[in-house]
Amino acid sequence: MPVYELTIELKSPLVPGSGDSIPGVVDQDIAHENGLPLIPAKRLKGALRGVAKELKDWKLCTDDSVKGLFGDSGQMERSGFKMYDAVMTKLPEGLLPTCSEIEDYERLQQAITSLQPQQVVEKFTQLYTKTAMQTDGTAKKGALRTLRAIHEGTQFTSRIELDSASHFELLQKCVKGLRHLGYGRTRGLGEVRCFIKEVAQLPIQQVKACQTYVITLQQPALLAGDEGLYYSCTDFVPGSVLLGVFASLYIKKYKLGNEAHTDETFKRLFLDGAVSFGYAYPYVNEHRFMPMPLHIQREKNTNCAYYEGTITQSPLRKMNTLARIANDKVYTYDVPKEYRMHHSRPEDRSIGRALNDTKGTDMIKDDKGQFYYYTALQKGQQFVGELKGNRQDIALLYELAEEANHIIHIGRSRTAEYGAAKFSSHFSVAPSFPKAQKGAKKVAIYVASPLTWQNSYGRNVADSALLLNAISTKLGVTVTLEKTYSKQTVIAGYNAKWRLPKPKYQAFDAGTVFVVSTDKEADWSLIEQQQWGQETARGCGQLYVLAYTSEEFSIEAVTSQQPSTISHPIVNALTHAIELDNRLTAAKNDSALHDFVSKLKGYHNSERFAMRAHLVDEKTLTAKQQEKFRTMVKEISDTIKTIVSNYELDQEHEGVIISELFYLAELEVRSNANR
Repeated sequence: MPVYELTIELKSPLVPGSGDSIPGVVDQDIAHENGLPLIPAKRLKGALRGVAKELKDWKLCTDDSVKGLFGDSGQMERSGFKMYDAVMTKLPEGLLPTCSEIEDYERLQQAITSLQPQQVVEKFTQLYTKTAMQTDGTAKKGALRTLRAIHEGTQFTSRIELDSASHFELLQKCVKGLRHLGYGRTRGLGEVRCFIKEVAQLPIQQVKACQTYVITLQQPALLAGDEGLYYSCTDFVPGSVLLGVFASLYIKKYKLGNEAHTDETFKRLFLDGAVSFGYAYPYVNEHRFMPMPLHIQREKNTNCAYYEGTITQSPLRKMNTLARIANDKVYTYDVPKEYRMHHSRPEDRSIGRALNDTKGTDMIKDDKGQFYYYTALQKGQQFVGELKGNRQDIALLYELAEEANHIIHIGRSRTAEYGAAKFSSHFSVAPSFPKAQKGAKKVAIYVASPLTWQNSYGRNVADSALLLNAISTKLGVTVTLEKTYSKQTVIAGYNAKWRLPKPKYQAFDAGTVFVVSTDKEADWSLIEQQQWGQETARGCGQLYVLAYTSEEFSIEAVTSQQPSTISHPIVNALTHAIELDNRLTAAKNDSALHDFVSKLKGYHNSERFAMRAHLVDEKTLTAKQQEKFRTMVKEISDTIKTIVSNYELDQEHEGVIISELFYLAELEVRSNANR
């Protein structure tokens, strides 16, 4: 597909109206993105089509050629090219004295989000007012209008993809004939000068090699989940993480610093998408577990799963889990995670603990410190994924890994305690789900990683029609959508180098399934050889073609054979508390215990601590404490033994019951203090 770059120079102020207004300020506002002016692709396409119609009237082109390039309204056939919004690439001379060229628009978009869009747009535009005049030379009442216009001298660039190079001659004529855009073209606004040139384009989605890799966590990994870093963690390693790791290794090796984007190899590998860094999913007992295809669902209140709508009439439920299928069984897997607690000390180093918003610390002016915890993937786990691209490019990546002794660092907080992992090559991995046979006429196209696609307006969307059209073209058959089982997500991210968020894109989430049929046999293996849609460098767009049959599966949970690394004493205490919860619930409600709680409230905190230490840890009391606590300690001991017997608890759980008793007393004291 030939790709061209359209350059638009403003010879006068331009008003590419958006239809919006600011009441009392601007009656006709412009189109912009986070405050950065742009020329919408539909406006450009409409203007070019207007030129084509004039060329047809002048007998410089035929009606068929115009319809072939721009399409025909109301017909099934789409136009012969795709156009993207035109974005700013050059500013007027002197507008911003420190810079005029915009070389990295995506980075600019990321940085601009910290500002108010209204403040940004005012820097690149000016306001024009106009009114209608009456015959007596005075302004007509209610006719005053204010327009926002982009400064003269600004340059925009758009991307155009032609279906066929045969359309280029007409397109070039239309570009040369485009002289005006936007509003006010008869009043001195919107004069432009346009140029078009072909740009070098890497073969999109062409796969020349596929190398399976394995990541083995040597430390817990912090990869933020949907609920944020502190409360959740992903069940996999996104492709964007690995892309960032190798980009950093390359920059470090060649000492590129902030000029990495000027290096041709770096640009090709990490910016232009020459290599696709696939998502890495858990690898347990030599099997890969991936998001469950949504068309395979669990029968309510049973341990059976079916292809939805093929066998049972019983209610079915989606299985939002990682899984694999083999020997008529669905094996599910929950990724082991752990919680690690941390604290930062206050600015006043004489204070040895984090205060946060502790009562009574209002007078401390400096940083009071903070207590927090992370949710992380447990260390020791393995994740398997694929690198796709040119063999030489993949070999270069492995050279970078070898120079780092195959140790990479992923996720957050990599300088201490988190993120170290071993990166190594691996043989191919068996399919996680039953694959479709070559020539099958009804299959399930399974989305294994988020899938997003650019529509004709240059927007990233979750649209199955775009995917099916591309697949039909690839296979040379008519692909008909039978049913969709979908869930959507948002592709986002964070550029650690520039410390800026990445743009957000709507996408089909992993697990989405499109049940399709064809009019004749097709080679479905072609679908799996490439990534589809956009953001393929980040691992998006991996598809597998699964069998669609009438089968029943039994469900079996799989646990990791790797030992748990949770060693925090609080976690251990919580584990014991959960195990005892059912039987201790009744014990906690025992009236005798509450009587003792009332008595314990009459002692100071230090005295309660001494009693607890004596009962649980066999600490020796002082003579004075022995005299004061003798009766209370004996009553507690006798009552605990009775509870252990009455509620069928093990003798070893006496310490837990004692701790719960004193904990209840502390809660009562705190509750009274807050009243």
